[in-house]
Amino acid sequence: MNDIDKILEKINEEAQMEAAKVLAKAKADADSILANYAAAADKEKAALLEAAEKRAAQQKARMISVAELEGRKKLLSAKQDLIGQVFDMALDSLLSLPEGEYSKLLASLAARYAQTGTEEVILSAKDKNKFGTAVVAAANQLLKTPSRKLTLSGETRKIAGGVILKQGDIEINCALETQVRMMREELALDIAQVLFS
Repeated sequence: MNDIDKILEKINEEAQMEAAKVLAKAKADADSILANYAAAADKEKAALLEAAEKRAAQQKARMISVAELEGRKKLLSAKQDLIGQVFDMALDSLLSLPEGEYSKLLASLAARYAQTGTEEVILSAKDKNKFGTAVVAAANQLLKTPSRKLTLSGETRKIAGGVILKQGDIEINCALETQVRMMREELALDIAQVLFS
């Protein structure tokens, strides 16, 4: 039995050695698979981080661009407000001229924009009461056409100042606020250059 025990012991040793080899190979395979998955996970992590950094950079650039655009819009709005204030001040200056100068201004507007010389001159109620007849008389003198005369209209309009010339259904709006608005369209760029250069 001694020989059988030796054979069994040898088989057992060989089986243990074979099991140890299989176990070592399985452990090596597992370590290799684990290393491959770890490497793939690291690659994926790096790719995700890179993509996230790109998205963050793009988002940051968009946010900066939007902020710059908003800043430019606000600056433009502030500049337009300032230009508007300049023209508001111009209108206020015209409306606060001394009465003699203001009356001459209205007469010159009526004479300058009269097409036929026979139009009715419409004023604001305040201006009509203060110097309506004087404005029309001065405008007629400026026209130098004795056969044609501007006449003072019985109508008044809600205008800050200036005149409206009426011939039938046709009206020429020479209200000061209209004149200033038209000047604004022509002069806004020049005034912006003066204000913001």
